[in-house]
Amino acid sequence: MAQIVASLGEPHEESALDRLLAGRTRAVVITRGAQGCTVHTQRESYAISAYQVQAVDAVGAGDAFTGAFVAAWVEGRGLRDCARFATAAGALAVTQRGAMPSLPRRRAIESLLASG
Repeated sequence: MAQIVASLGEPHEESALDRLLAGRTRAVVITRGAQGCTVHTQRESYAISAYQVQAVDAVGAGDAFTGAFVAAWVEGRGLRDCARFATAAGALAVTQRGAMPSLPRRRAIESLLASG
């Protein structure tokens, strides 16, 4: 988010979000590592808590998050469900070393979601 804030010339995250959401942007999702993610729309902002896992390597976590989010979105899931699905994928990705080997399978993501 720091790069977006700087590129927009805004002094704070909140003002950058306001500016983004004032235009055609319908939602902004910010990954926050071990803190999960935050979702911001024109109507609401909320946090999705991270799953507590034993982190080994963060390489690939952002890719896992993004890929899972887009997959859920294309399936027609709501924004909150997409963020939950993506957060679970990111959590699983940090439990393995390397970018490609750490990308979780759908079954593993759904299992983590079902565990609470």
